[in-house]
Amino acid sequence: MKSLKQTIRDTKSRISNATEQYLRPGMDKVGTRLRLRARIRHLNAQASKNPTWTFAIVVGSLLFLTGFTILTPAGKSDGKPQIATIETAGMDSVFDGFREIQANKDFHQKQVNEMTMSGQRIRHRLDSLIAIPRKSHRDSIEIIRLYSRLENIVKSLKHNDND
Repeated sequence: MKSLKQTIRDTKSRISNATEQYLRPGMDKVGTRLRLRARIRHLNAQASKNPTWTFAIVVGSLLFLTGFTILTPAGKSDGKPQIATIETAGMDSVFDGFREIQANKDFHQKQVNEMTMSGQRIRHRLDSLIAIPRKSHRDSIEIIRLYSRLENIVKSLKHNDND
């Protein structure tokens, strides 16, 4: 059975491939018509020849856009400059989902750590039982039982590593 992580990765990959196949013919036509490849190559050459010019253009553009965003009224016509803000009311459920995912990760990590510690304790107990020179029937049964538990823990930890 695939893990949730693997299923999500496969789904994202399929969606990405389908989108790429759908958009590629149109994008190739637009790129050829506008000669984008040649223009990008030319601008990259200019940027490598004049790094300070490139830096000045980028910083100037960012400052212009930031100033324009700050001074543009965001939906109100009272004449005062306002900072455009993003509505976060609909984002609460997304953040709740992130918090739930993080809590589940923390819980899973705690369980893995507890399982590891339990496995180490069992291994030490098993080593001490094996070191006994004359074992009773009860000791042999305990060795088999502990070895079986240790095997199950190792299998579980290996399964978690593969996910």
